[in-house]
Amino acid sequence: MEANHKKEDFRIVCGTYEKLIYGIDAFWGKINSNDDDVEMKNTIDEEIPNVDPKLAEKQKKIDETSLGLASNNKALRLNPIFIYPSHISYIKCIGIGGHHMASGGTDEVIKLYDLKKRKEVGTLLHHSGTITCLTFFQKTHMLSSGEDGEICLWRTKDWEKLSSFKGHKSGVTCVAIHPSGKLALSISTDKTLRCWNLVEGKAAYTLKIYRKDALKIFWNVTGTLYGIMFDREVIVYDAGNPNQSYTFSHKGRINDFRFLQHEGKDYLVTGNEDKKVRLYDIKAQKCIGQWDNGSETRIKCIDVMDNENVTLLCTCSSDGIINVWDLTGIFDLIEMAAEDAEEEKEKEGKENSGIMKDLEDVEPISRYKTGCRITCVSFAPPIQYNDEVEEEKEKENNEENDDKEEEEKEESKDEDPSEKPETVNTNKNTNKNTNKNNNKNNNKTNTKRKKQNNKRKRKNQEGQGKNKKAK
Repeated sequence: MEANHKKEDFRIVCGTYEKLIYGIDAFWGKINSNDDDVEMKNTIDEEIPNVDPKLAEKQKKIDETSLGLASNNKALRLNPIFIYPSHISYIKCIGIGGHHMASGGTDEVIKLYDLKKRKEVGTLLHHSGTITCLTFFQKTHMLSSGEDGEICLWRTKDWEKLSSFKGHKSGVTCVAIHPSGKLALSISTDKTLRCWNLVEGKAAYTLKIYRKDALKIFWNVTGTLYGIMFDREVIVYDAGNPNQSYTFSHKGRINDFRFLQHEGKDYLVTGNEDKKVRLYDIKAQKCIGQWDNGSETRIKCIDVMDNENVTLLCTCSSDGIINVWDLTGIFDLIEMAAEDAEEEKEKEGKENSGIMKDLEDVEPISRYKTGCRITCVSFAPPIQYNDEVEEEKEKENNEENDDKEEEEKEESKDEDPSEKPETVNTNKNTNKNTNKNNNKNNNKTNTKRKKQNNKRKRKNQEGQGKNKKAK
């Protein structure tokens, strides 16, 4: 990709049962101040009078992905940028850290990609079972887990395995790295939770989980809370006080969850089997809003990201539909709905029935249909392509500085420190040249003498050996 290419605002990457990886670029559009229409940034080419009809059709499809305005008064559209057949079986998980991306599947292989160059860069073959989780710490390290019960720590610079953590008696289902990068939590089908010290490379403690198999685990943004997802409930624990926990349960199956923050408060969002998204207030321990995903099948996976002063939620259903929601605007709708409910309660004098109603007028700001069965999804932050040019310049400057330092060192070695500087420049040059020639001649004679001495020693040793054999 060229450095002057139009940079995406963020990217959505998802894996499918069809062994494909979808990469979708997302672009924010501007609003025309005169009209209510939306001016979209052109991602293909600048406006040219004679446009290729194929490009025009493609641009029209991209424009159709935008369904409305976000709370930042911008429209979002999605442009599929790559579709890559990566594994020989379906893709189980995806992890992204900076421009690094990794995917794992039931073929026991971890594939590595460079999102800047949009190509595969390598393969990791350490695990002996299905790859269950791939998670990055920034863009420097990655943790991988599999059904073999092993967790591996990789360095992304050269993809060297730094250490492996063995302790679970059966397959590891999920791993979560603390925001500090010093520890990680893992859950397994052996019904245990283990805490790992990533600095020292050893286990810190183990806790028994007296429930069904734990499916997923995540930290919140600040690292003060962590949540464990089971079949029909999510339990949130306080990292500072393990005796304090919050339970959020539902009659139907919960397929995925994430933490998010809004105005300094922690919330929980879940994607469910009944095609609905639910938002929970953790401290209040209640569901504050729910809405329909608008798909014909279940919500398989979700992800959350902050971009352009908006908290975005991506939901993917099993029928291949990707919806992007503006959670910042949805919070405003929830506040308005709560005020209306209080007014109705005061007028009618009736207590709330406790039944949560779906939020009205909640629509995704963007939608894309992949036509595949999606298994996992991840937001990718915007990639700064200008960094490559800056890095090359820095390397060139560093190499020039190193060359100059080496030249200065060589000149200082060649000069005789006992010599005193003279006033005439011609004398300086002649003295330097003579000193250099003398040093060279002396070095040559010394090397010749050393070689002659070594030959004499070898001959003497051979003669002594022959005498000993004769005796």
